[in-house]
Amino acid sequence: MTEDIINFKQYLKNLNYSENTIISYVKDIEKGIDIIKKYKKQESISVDEIINLGKSDWREVLSKIHETLNVKSILRFLASWNKWAKYQSINNKHSVLINMKKPRYVENNFNYIDEKNEINIFLNSFEKKIVTWQDQRNLILVYLLYSTGIRINEALSLKWTDIHEKYIKILGKGSKIRFVPLFEFLKNYLNSYKEIIDTKNNENIFISDNNKQLHACSVARIFRNQCKTLNITSINPHQLRHSCASGLL
Repeated sequence: MTEDIINFKQYLKNLNYSENTIISYVKDIEKGIDIIKKYKKQESISVDEIINLGKSDWREVLSKIHETLNVKSILRFLASWNKWAKYQSINNKHSVLINMKKPRYVENNFNYIDEKNEINIFLNSFEKKIVTWQDQRNLILVYLLYSTGIRINEALSLKWTDIHEKYIKILGKGSKIRFVPLFEFLKNYLNSYKEIIDTKNNENIFISDNNKQLHACSVARIFRNQCKTLNITSINPHQLRHSCASGLL
């Protein structure tokens, strides 16, 4: 990989990229290589092995990146690897990265997210307050909507049997079934949550205080109260679903 990175740097220089930009791109490539090696449980990795990674593999890599970087850095990471994939295509080595959905910038209420954005403040607030099982439930729900882009009613109707090792089965509109990736950090939250709630008498994941399926109106109230406490603009589940993170999937 060392020779490939040297050639990639020269490719960027030929495109008249600045030295600082090249350094940032190379750091992202090196970070990605380290994560891929850990994911594949290998001490080394070849260009061809990276080229042959599928979409599901890259989603796993992104889930690891999500745990260590903010969204702004993730966008830069993807831009670096997309450029690397384009460089490889010159040599007829084609990666699925080129065709994967790109992060999008959404206007009006769905602004680009960085560490100072209100949606990021909203998300972080749920991690800072985990005292009761309800707090843990709310944390899982907001990150589920944020990381998968599923609808609020799809989330609230989830059963424990819908959770699998690497994916979540979603029953969508028109009773159509689809699958979304289950990121490692979310799986860990779910496992911890499952240990403290009554799963024998209720197959629903998101339950209310009276052990019934949580209602969308209750979620709207939770979101509204959280925003009021944080003194930020009101955020709703639909807004969270269409946030920038959904573009990373």
